[in-house]
Amino acid sequence: ELASPAQQAAFRASVEPWSERREMERCAVASAMRRVGRILRENCARIVNEKNSNKDASNRKTNNTHGTEEELPKWLTAIARGAVACAVLNSSSGDVALCARETAAACASVTYQNEKVTVVELTYTALREMRGKEFEVLQNGDDNAHAEATTDTEKERINSEARAAFDKALPSEEVGHDHLVAVLPVPQKSTSGLGHRVSLALRASPNVRAVVLVSSGPDTAVRDVVALAGACAHGTPPFVPVATTAVAPDGGEENKKPAVTLTLLERGDFGTAVGLAYSHGRVYCWQCGDDGHGKRQCPRRGGDESVGELTHAVTAMAV
Repeated sequence: ELASPAQQAAFRASVEPWSERREMERCAVASAMRRVGRILRENCARIVNEKNSNKDASNRKTNNTHGTEEELPKWLTAIARGAVACAVLNSSSGDVALCARETAAACASVTYQNEKVTVVELTYTALREMRGKEFEVLQNGDDNAHAEATTDTEKERINSEARAAFDKALPSEEVGHDHLVAVLPVPQKSTSGLGHRVSLALRASPNVRAVVLVSSGPDTAVRDVVALAGACAHGTPPFVPVATTAVAPDGGEENKKPAVTLTLLERGDFGTAVGLAYSHGRVYCWQCGDDGHGKRQCPRRGGDESVGELTHAVTAMAV
């Protein structure tokens, strides 16, 4: 049987020396980002095809032959098939919350439409409040893709409730109507993810320009990133995956704490994400996400062999 994500994380944490563990953590994150790219393509293509089919049916009824077809987002078509969804940075060890803040600060150092961007840290209490709201979230399948909402009026009602839930969770007296980089808290459980209501609230808020996502591991990161970047039944604009990395919690090198996955996502019209709409803007290896070489020169070519080796080792050791 395949080892569980928790078993794989525990095995990676036990690897010595740190240089070998760092590379193994990096490979696990790169593998997750290849899955993200595949799922997003399938997810968005399905939604686009459904929309075009519905439009064709509507146009035939009204004899409208000039309807425009929906297309995949440019940033998604710029991701080659089988490629990582974004750059993968070298793994590190340290204070996870501090790493997230530093990532957010660097992201907020650029302006949006000549206006400043403010970093805001969401708390566990804020996430609990958003998860507890009763606004309905339509969902579909295991990949966190959202099903088509029935009417535009219903979409707007749900989006309005989601925006209100996000605004209520914020220290509005501190951030006002600023453009925001939202920093998610470090997960308290190894399996905890954003959840549909939190991801919709983030997507629905017009003020959020970027999200620093802290996931409990690569598998949880796949679900969270797809929820924030995939097609949405409610019509909310996606966040574009920009960069990701594995971070072993402070002291992780010595006390073998499992690493978390930190991912930066931005709106398509902000920051680094603007250039990711074009393949030539993705200046990193499409195989492993390293910005130091191209795919043809990639020393890590060979797919997910390291993941297979890891699964075999964990199973053999009965971790």
